[in-house]
Amino acid sequence: MKESQKRYFWLKFKEDFFNQKEIKKLRKIAGGDTYTIIYLKMQLKTIRTNGILEFEGLEDTFYEELALDLDEDVENVKVTLAFLSTHGMLEQISTDEYILPKVLDCIGSETKVAERVRKYRANKKLVEQQKLQCNNEVTNSNTDIEKDIEKDIDIEDKYICSICCCKIKENEFKKYHKKCYNCYLEEKFNIFWNEYPKRVGKEKAKKAFFKTCLDDVVFSEMLEALNKFKMTSDWKKEKGQYIPYPASWLNQKRWEDEFNFEIDESKIENNHDEIDSEVEKRFMNIVGAKYE
Repeated sequence: MKESQKRYFWLKFKEDFFNQKEIKKLRKIAGGDTYTIIYLKMQLKTIRTNGILEFEGLEDTFYEELALDLDEDVENVKVTLAFLSTHGMLEQISTDEYILPKVLDCIGSETKVAERVRKYRANKKLVEQQKLQCNNEVTNSNTDIEKDIEKDIDIEDKYICSICCCKIKENEFKKYHKKCYNCYLEEKFNIFWNEYPKRVGKEKAKKAFFKTCLDDVVFSEMLEALNKFKMTSDWKKEKGQYIPYPASWLNQKRWEDEFNFEIDESKIENNHDEIDSEVEKRFMNIVGAKYE
């Protein structure tokens, strides 16, 4: 017989088998579990014959022949058959045939081809269900994502850098005065660079500045300390020869130094005199131009 033409049989074991009143009663009899096993073996024996047991006359009695076939004790099989007959679980339909009526709903069969077709259809149905479920989940997920995106867009559109127009977060927008962090640092660095008396190595200085200038507080401390350094005699003498490169000054965090430096007071006075003279000169030019 071809493999595809082979027929496979099975016995469905009901979930409530042991809860049936007849089975409960059978098991309570002395040796009841053995009788229950014999009944199950009888069911398995009939899956190819639609629940029918045949007496072939190999032994003197049906129960002796069945005991031989099932490899069970003769007396146990005899008691089992008597119980089944009494409770309508075994019926004699002819002189040499008996049937297990409750087995008819529990047995089934199919060919190898039919099995493959059944499995194919079951898998196909499962795949279609999974696709439908995935589509529903994706649709719901996409809807949620779209809502989140719209919400984020509404929020982000409110916070745009005033210099480069990039979108920034609310906390960044407020902390860096309506600017992104990079534009904020770029702006502060330009101020620092213009104030520093020795403008050499700008790229290195910018890199050091971006690394050390964390916020407005640090920047204010930098400028305050820088103005003090600019008034020291070391920075004033020999045309600023002893002024460190800006990158070095930043990397060493020199603005955190405690000031015990000698400040050239004469320079301060001279600077004040020069400023006063320049102011007076500009004022006189304005007044003179007004009354000419």
